[in-house]
Amino acid sequence: MKRRGGLAILAVLLGYLMFLLLSAGSVHAAKTLRYAHNNTPTQQAGRFAITLADQIKQKTNGEITVQLFPSSQLGNVYEMIDGVKVGTIDINHTDFSAYARYYDDLAVYNAAYLYRDVDHALKATSPDHPLMAKMSQQLAARGAMRILGNQYYGVRLLTANIPVKKPDDLRGKKIRAVPIPIYITMIEGMGAIPTPVDFAELPTALATGVVDGQENPLSTIFHNKFYQMQKFVMLTNHMIAFNAVVISEKTWQGLTDLQRNQLTEAAIATRTISMKETLQEESELLAKLKGLGMKAVGPEDGLDVQAFRQRVLDQTTKKFPQWADYIKQIQEIR
Repeated sequence: MKRRGGLAILAVLLGYLMFLLLSAGSVHAAKTLRYAHNNTPTQQAGRFAITLADQIKQKTNGEITVQLFPSSQLGNVYEMIDGVKVGTIDINHTDFSAYARYYDDLAVYNAAYLYRDVDHALKATSPDHPLMAKMSQQLAARGAMRILGNQYYGVRLLTANIPVKKPDDLRGKKIRAVPIPIYITMIEGMGAIPTPVDFAELPTALATGVVDGQENPLSTIFHNKFYQMQKFVMLTNHMIAFNAVVISEKTWQGLTDLQRNQLTEAAIATRTISMKETLQEESELLAKLKGLGMKAVGPEDGLDVQAFRQRVLDQTTKKFPQWADYIKQIQEIR
């Protein structure tokens, strides 16, 4: 009887020890990733980050959680990218061209008038496309970060306090340019004076007249209340914009193969959810902006989209002749 009692106690102790070991393993496996970006939580790119955090938690069964830092809390665009490089920030999203500071050729994905439609842009910017996969490997080698996913940011439009119908209407006008060469080139092609302004400073720049106009998707125009400072929105549709979602290479190498697959699945699921929401929102926002006093200028109002297209493409070809083959490959994607 004593022996049976001793064995029972030993079994209980062994079971308890196993529980402690398993619990310790779970605690050790748990990770919290820092996700920083420059968008507000209300605009669609900010909501994308919220959804991706939720998807990562779901796909990993809570093993990986994400702490969000929206609205440039951890610095401007370049400061956040540098944080990803050194590993103090795990995940970030912004224009492909912003990561060109570590791999120049990525900026080609933000060339204006490059894509036929949203579906074309989606395929071209997906991490699993062969050309993008090569780009991601180069970014990992040079910048210590890799492309985890792509996020539909929207079709970019021009806003100003005057109606603009052709490039000549922008002569002498200062239009905010994202402080990146491909965007500066685009504004030059549009016929304006490119004036680099960080996104966090853009509302003040518009309000004080530092710039006469800017360009962004409808969601950004609406949620940042640019309609309070700009009277006209031109339906130039000059860029079908996708952001790159990147992860620190240091973080990536610290994940198991299963976790990498789970994060990739989370990025794909989030892209699908976000695209559906953004496309629906785009179909409604123009009417809302009109209701708030903005006047839309489209082809039926005399907007010469073809003139903008030709001028911008010519300027892009002139400034970036080294991208001719990449542009050809991207345009041939079906």
